Amino acid sequence: MADVHELAPFYALDALSPEDAARFEGHLSGCSACRDELAEYDAGVEALARSVAEPAPVAMKDEVMLRIDRASSKGAAGGANVVPLFRRVAPLIAAAAAVAAFVFVIGFGSDTDQDRIDVVLASDDAVTVSVQADVVSAAEIVYTGSGEAVFSAQGLSGVSETETYQLWLIGDGGPVSAGLFRPDADGGALVLIDGDVHPGLVLGLTIEPAGGSGAPTGDILIAQEV
Repeated sequence: MADVHELAPFYALDALSPEDAARFEGHLSGCSACRDELAEYDAGVEALARSVAEPAPVAMKDEVMLRIDRASSKGAAGGANVVPLFRRVAPLIAAAAAVAAFVFVIGFGSDTDQDRIDVVLASDDAVTVSVQADVVSAAEIVYTGSGEAVFSAQGLSGVSETETYQLWLIGDGGPVSAGLFRPDADGGALVLIDGDVHPGLVLGLTIEPAGGSGAPTGDILIAQEV
């Protein structure tokens, strides 16, 4: 039987059996340390719920719930003392997965991409190229000697759910996809360019169907030589 002091995180996630939940609740009234710990976990769960910007697709939720059911069944076979479904957490997991899969907007990129963007912008050998185009109020390309680069823009128009902006690196071999993104509500974007950027290339920008295209199909909105 688990130490009652170790049950706080599982209680916060509604992942305890009724018996362990009752045992923990009986202990809680006399233990200020567990009450404080539980308050921290509850705050974290609420913050996660508020951070979800859009509902997950039904198919994704069904897949997550199926996997949880399978994992829970395995746990039950091994004597694990948990309820079959994480009643509060599973919808949040599914919704967060949907956001991570579909959002390319500044401020919502992956931590890894954001770390790389920070490195590029802070690099001692970073070169900045101003972008001139009617579709932006301001934009620039920042690249380093290692070829990593960032595209930033302000004043971009929004696109529908069936569309995305697509960056292209254009050289002697023709255009190569360099990343997809959607601007934020204010028309801003900060995007890590996918590809080796160096002088002589041209950075292009088009609007393409959601998921991107193998070659540009939309109008060339930006064509800036690096």
